[in-house]
Amino acid sequence: MDTLRSLLATVTTLALVGCSATTRQNSPEPIIRVHITHLGPTDSVLPIGYDATPNDRDARASTTYQVSRCQSESQCVFGIAKPQVGLEFLQTTKQSIEIKAIVVYDVGDEQSLKSPGLKTTASASGGIPPNRTTTTKTLELQFGEQRRLQLPFGDAIIFCAQRVSGPARQRLDPCPAPETVGDIQKIEAL
Repeated sequence: MDTLRSLLATVTTLALVGCSATTRQNSPEPIIRVHITHLGPTDSVLPIGYDATPNDRDARASTTYQVSRCQSESQCVFGIAKPQVGLEFLQTTKQSIEIKAIVVYDVGDEQSLKSPGLKTTASASGGIPPNRTTTTKTLELQFGEQRRLQLPFGDAIIFCAQRVSGPARQRLDPCPAPETVGDIQKIEAL
């Protein structure tokens, strides 16, 4: 009888451990969705998005695009912007994520992006004085909440906390990419 009880206890323990492991695998994973937004030539929004998770050791994104400043329709100066976003996950709870965001916004006549085995360079006719700003912000976002870091030339970085679940990484919280200038302005600024 003791052997039977011992065997049942072992089977029950294994079943509970199995249930626990299954629950953990199917538990939502927290992510930060980052949209780098740039106003296009007709005030259209060109969003560039990426996801970062607490497991990413080097959660960074960067892109380049042309920016301009015009005194009139015929008097414009041009440059190349290169926003770079780095994230450090500080704390995750069932309701929110706390991150430290480091944003470097670089503008000049020429910008380069490098990745293993690839280097791309963009250049513009110039006129916009070179400028580099670095902004560091610590923020806590509830899941589904978006916040905006405003940059020069109408550009912005949008941070949104989400949860994803399952092999298809289904998004459980809304984080729509802004499509208009009005969409960007509705998001609370940091």
